[in-house]
Amino acid sequence: MEYTSVKNGPRGLLVPLIALFLSTFTIFGVSGERVVVDMFGRKVVLPDRVERVVSGTPVITIMVYMLAPDDLVGWNFKPNGKLMREKYLNLPVIGGWFGKKTGNYETFLALKPDVYIEGYSNLGEVNKEMLEERQRKMGSIPVVGVRSAADVSSYGEVIDFLGKVLGKEGEAEKLSQFYHDVLELVRGRLKGISSERRVSVYYAEGADGLSTDPAGAVHSELIELCGGKNVASIGAKEGFGRVKVSVEQVLSWNPEIIITTESEFFKEVFTDQRWAGIEAVKKGRVYLAPREPFGWFDRPAGINRIPGILWTAYRLYPGYFDRTTIEKMVHEFYLEFYHYSLGESQLESFFN
Repeated sequence: MEYTSVKNGPRGLLVPLIALFLSTFTIFGVSGERVVVDMFGRKVVLPDRVERVVSGTPVITIMVYMLAPDDLVGWNFKPNGKLMREKYLNLPVIGGWFGKKTGNYETFLALKPDVYIEGYSNLGEVNKEMLEERQRKMGSIPVVGVRSAADVSSYGEVIDFLGKVLGKEGEAEKLSQFYHDVLELVRGRLKGISSERRVSVYYAEGADGLSTDPAGAVHSELIELCGGKNVASIGAKEGFGRVKVSVEQVLSWNPEIIITTESEFFKEVFTDQRWAGIEAVKKGRVYLAPREPFGWFDRPAGINRIPGILWTAYRLYPGYFDRTTIEKMVHEFYLEFYHYSLGESQLESFFN
């Protein structure tokens, strides 16, 4: 969707521009129905009130939970840990179409949703064709296409769009504002760091830490967003994204910081002599990213990474941030958007 600014334009342009906006987003039709144009240009008829929502994409499912938790009727995978109220944690796991997984249409149809929402990371014609195929298989259940994880710095448009689809504009505005506040804080604090002073970072994936996502990959983009240099100067693979590397390669890169989401690797790295000569290990700057109830740093690469922006920036440049401020913002995020009040020990565990 494209938005046209009228802030400084002639007043006479306002009415036609509003009409253009309405024609490209929502047209209210007969009583009880509305027509939306999704983010792939498809017109979809929805009920005025959406109360049962499913998605085959974790990025979108998590976003629905943030904005309309009582309307979500199933998870693509079980949330991690226990940092979630029981009634949400115990929703059925229904799978979906993500990573290397293939969903089951009968499972989704059995839940009798008001809408099925699909997420893709770009706006290509191939995705539009896939949405039409999904619509044929879903039958009478309307299918809405939403751009999902194209860029961590452009979540605002997706949040606002989904808020309108779900009838949760107020919640979307609050989430969007929080997200922009996080970006403003991080960018403001780090704007004076020259390229020569940026810390080098290796993203260790897999139980052995020897898979990674290179610079420019969606799964590692918090490194660059938070002022770091991704040491993995290798090409990304098609599809799943990860590439295999060797310990010798990591030694030659000699990163100042290692970030991982793998607890098994984190437990072993400080006692594994193969990693002992790497600067990050010698200085104790290997960090295990929080994952409850969803990953802060990666997988899924969606708006669940908003607290991860704060966490990553703090880990890379602790002297530039007040930890109390960071913790307060994380607590607010969980309370408002994960609908869970963190205890003091839970909050501290994210940063210790």
